[in-house]
Amino acid sequence: MDYLFFSTVHNNGFIKVFNILYDITCQWMRCLWQRMKTLLRPLCLPYQDIKVRSFIPKFHLPAHIAECQWKHSFNYAKGVARTDGKAPERTWSTLNPMVSSTKEMGPGHQHDTLDDLIGDSNWKKIVGMGTTILCKLIKAVLEQNEHQEGLEEFKHSLAGRYGGQLAKWREQVEAWEEDVSQPNPFEIKSNSASDILPIHTNISLSVLISTGLELEKQQPKDGDFAMTPKNLVSMVQTNRM
Repeated sequence: MDYLFFSTVHNNGFIKVFNILYDITCQWMRCLWQRMKTLLRPLCLPYQDIKVRSFIPKFHLPAHIAECQWKHSFNYAKGVARTDGKAPERTWSTLNPMVSSTKEMGPGHQHDTLDDLIGDSNWKKIVGMGTTILCKLIKAVLEQNEHQEGLEEFKHSLAGRYGGQLAKWREQVEAWEEDVSQPNPFEIKSNSASDILPIHTNISLSVLISTGLELEKQQPKDGDFAMTPKNLVSMVQTNRM
């Protein structure tokens, strides 16, 4: 993986920002620059002079630990929020019809066939990029205007009471976007149950659990039981006794 990555990007010296997406980038990025130094010198990148950001594709992110949810999420990074990171895998849809043919090929013939098909897919993507980007740009501008209006309306509704907090939070977000070594404002400080404010302060968690079990027990079997607000209140009061 290291050789594949650096042999692909080492000639792109004009690129100053690298957005790396990988299913396990949280593990792969560890000691990456130390491992790079073990490769041939022409493959090495001047990583001190470029900005490198690592992301986990949205389909895989929910399976990662809590730290990855805010550290490697597209949603919180500037300029890439709507990226899903799965574009390379969409080629499978064009390769699937070839399964019946390639499964009977030898290793070399199979490799050449797949390489030809993927090359054809890449060529079509390149020649059609102008039309594709134009369609996405038109859609993005319309949606950006709509979301910007909603954001401004939401900010205006909070400005009177939380103006100072909004300004402070904006400063934190912009500082983190410029330098990821700064504290991440999206980081969840704690997710323990003891830190969650209860909606009903006069009902404990044990009462809610026992009420839930009671509700499950009384689920209708023959369609002759109807759960009404009166029945629910009665069960909660019973469990509190």
